[in-house]
Amino acid sequence: MEKILMTEMEVRDMLGIGRTTFWRMRRQGGFPTPINMGTRSLRFRRHDVEAWVSEGGVH
Repeated sequence: MEKILMTEMEVRDMLGIGRTTFWRMRRQGGFPTPINMGTRSLRFRRHDVEAWVSEGGVH
């Protein structure tokens, strides 16, 4: 069964990018909005990340 929610590390691994690039992309806008799971825990919907990639989100 494929996970529906992904951690930051899982998203970075999927995109093949590092932490600094990941945060730069988020700061620039357009990146899928995360789900706040607590004070220091974000998750991203796999479907949102895949849709963003298919729309040309990764440069």
